[in-house]
Amino acid sequence: MKPPASQLPRLLASLPKEGMHALVRPVQWPENSFWRINRSKLKFNTQEGKEELRAHGTAWGQLFWRGKYLPHARKRQEKVPGSLKWKWVHIPVRSLDAKTRASVEATALPEPLVKPQRVQIKARHIAAMEAEAEAEADGAKSTQ
Repeated sequence: MKPPASQLPRLLASLPKEGMHALVRPVQWPENSFWRINRSKLKFNTQEGKEELRAHGTAWGQLFWRGKYLPHARKRQEKVPGSLKWKWVHIPVRSLDAKTRASVEATALPEPLVKPQRVQIKARHIAAMEAEAEAEADGAKSTQ
Protein backbone atom coordinates (compact mmCIF):
# COMPACT_ATOMS: atom_id res chain seq x y z
CA MET A 1 0.00 0.00 0.00
CA LYS A 2 1.39 3.38 -0.98
CA PRO A 3 1.39 6.22 1.56
CA PRO A 4 -1.10 9.00 0.84
CA ALA A 5 0.26 11.95 -1.09
CA SER A 6 -0.27 15.51 0.09
CA GLN A 7 1.23 18.96 -0.17
CA LEU A 8 4.66 19.24 1.41
CA PRO A 9 3.75 21.48 4.40
CA ARG A 10 0.89 19.17 5.36
CA LEU A 11 3.15 16.11 5.01
CA LEU A 12 5.90 17.70 7.14
CA ALA A 13 3.36 18.69 9.80
CA SER A 14 2.32 15.03 10.09
CA LEU A 15 5.91 13.85 10.65
CA PRO A 16 7.87 14.07 13.93
CA LYS A 17 9.87 17.29 14.47
CA GLU A 18 8.05 18.90 11.52
CA GLY A 19 9.86 16.58 9.11
CA MET A 20 13.41 17.34 10.26
CA HIS A 21 15.82 14.98 8.39
CA ALA A 22 12.90 13.27 6.62
CA LEU A 23 13.24 12.05 3.04
CA VAL A 24 10.43 13.29 0.79
CA ARG A 25 9.80 13.36 -2.94
CA PRO A 26 7.12 14.48 -5.38
CA VAL A 27 4.98 11.56 -6.58
CA GLN A 28 6.11 11.93 -10.20
CA TRP A 29 9.86 11.70 -9.42
CA PRO A 30 11.90 8.49 -9.76
CA GLU A 31 12.00 6.23 -6.69
CA ASN A 32 15.61 7.07 -5.72
CA SER A 33 15.32 10.86 -6.15
CA PHE A 34 14.27 12.88 -3.11
CA TRP A 35 14.90 15.82 -0.78
CA ARG A 36 16.32 15.43 2.74
CA ILE A 37 14.60 18.13 4.81
CA ASN A 38 16.98 20.06 7.07
CA ARG A 39 14.80 22.95 8.15
CA SER A 40 11.15 23.87 7.92
CA LYS A 41 9.14 26.92 8.82
CA LEU A 42 5.48 25.98 9.05
CA LYS A 43 2.43 28.08 9.85
CA PHE A 44 -0.91 26.65 10.88
CA ASN A 45 -4.36 28.15 10.41
CA THR A 46 -7.95 26.93 10.48
CA GLN A 47 -10.67 27.12 7.89
CA GLU A 48 -14.14 28.32 8.75
CA GLY A 49 -16.48 25.43 9.45
CA LYS A 50 -13.65 22.89 9.74
CA GLU A 51 -11.72 21.85 12.81
CA GLU A 52 -8.74 20.69 10.76
CA LEU A 53 -5.54 22.75 10.90
CA ARG A 54 -4.05 23.66 7.54
CA ALA A 55 -0.29 23.86 7.24
CA HIS A 56 1.54 26.32 5.03
CA GLY A 57 5.19 27.16 4.93
CA THR A 58 8.61 26.59 3.50
CA ALA A 59 11.20 23.84 3.73
CA TRP A 60 14.93 23.74 3.05
CA GLY A 61 16.96 20.68 2.31
CA GLN A 62 19.49 18.75 0.28
CA LEU A 63 18.65 17.27 -3.13
CA PHE A 64 19.48 13.65 -3.96
CA TRP A 65 18.89 12.78 -7.62
CA ARG A 66 19.00 9.14 -8.70
CA GLY A 67 20.69 8.22 -5.44
CA LYS A 68 23.47 10.83 -5.58
CA TYR A 69 23.74 14.09 -3.66
CA LEU A 70 23.60 17.16 -5.91
CA PRO A 71 25.18 20.02 -3.95
CA HIS A 72 24.05 23.58 -4.53
CA ALA A 73 26.73 25.84 -6.02
CA ARG A 74 26.88 28.24 -3.05
CA LYS A 75 24.68 26.88 -0.28
CA ARG A 76 24.70 23.76 1.87
CA GLN A 77 20.91 23.68 1.76
CA GLU A 78 18.38 25.21 -0.57
CA LYS A 79 14.70 26.00 -0.56
CA VAL A 80 12.55 23.08 -1.71
CA PRO A 81 10.57 24.21 -4.78
CA GLY A 82 7.02 23.14 -5.63
CA SER A 83 5.92 22.48 -2.07
CA LEU A 84 2.32 23.51 -2.78
CA LYS A 85 2.31 22.64 -6.47
CA TRP A 86 2.98 18.88 -6.33
CA LYS A 87 1.81 15.97 -4.22
CA TRP A 88 4.58 14.66 -1.96
CA VAL A 89 5.27 11.34 -0.21
CA HIS A 90 7.54 10.38 2.69
CA ILE A 91 10.26 7.81 1.96
CA PRO A 92 11.34 5.60 4.88
CA VAL A 93 15.14 5.23 4.97
CA ARG A 94 14.85 1.45 5.30
CA SER A 95 13.08 1.27 1.92
CA LEU A 96 16.14 2.68 0.08
CA ASP A 97 18.63 0.37 -1.60
CA ALA A 98 22.04 -0.05 0.06
CA LYS A 99 23.92 2.24 -2.33
CA THR A 100 21.45 5.12 -1.95
CA ARG A 101 21.28 4.66 1.83
CA ALA A 102 25.10 4.82 2.02
CA SER A 103 25.07 8.04 -0.03
CA VAL A 104 22.51 9.64 2.30
CA GLU A 105 24.39 8.61 5.45
CA ALA A 106 27.75 9.79 4.02
CA THR A 107 26.43 13.27 3.20
CA ALA A 108 27.02 15.65 6.08
CA LEU A 109 24.11 17.56 7.50
CA PRO A 110 24.49 21.35 7.35
CA GLU A 111 25.19 23.30 10.48
CA PRO A 112 22.03 24.54 12.18
CA LEU A 113 21.20 28.14 11.45
CA VAL A 114 22.08 30.24 14.48
CA LYS A 115 21.66 33.96 14.28
CA PRO A 116 24.22 35.92 16.31
CA GLN A 117 22.68 37.98 19.06
CA ARG A 118 23.31 41.67 18.96
CA VAL A 119 24.67 42.91 22.25
CA GLN A 120 24.53 46.57 23.05
CA ILE A 121 26.49 47.58 26.10
CA LYS A 122 25.87 51.06 27.35
CA ALA A 123 28.48 53.21 29.07
CA ARG A 124 26.89 52.75 32.51
CA HIS A 125 27.04 48.96 32.10
CA ILE A 126 30.72 49.16 31.18
CA ALA A 127 31.42 51.33 34.24
CA ALA A 128 29.53 48.86 36.47
CA MET A 129 31.49 45.90 35.05
CA GLU A 130 34.80 47.73 35.58
CA ALA A 131 33.81 48.56 39.17
CA GLU A 132 32.97 44.89 39.83
CA ALA A 133 36.30 43.79 38.36
CA GLU A 134 38.18 46.30 40.56
CA ALA A 135 36.26 45.15 43.65
CA GLU A 136 37.14 41.53 42.92
CA ALA A 137 40.79 42.45 42.37
CA ASP A 138 40.88 44.45 45.65
CA GLY A 139 39.20 41.56 47.48
CA ALA A 140 41.76 39.10 46.13
CA LYS A 141 44.69 41.36 47.19
CA SER A 142 43.33 41.88 50.71
CA THR A 143 42.96 38.14 51.35
CA GLN A 144 46.59 37.47 50.45
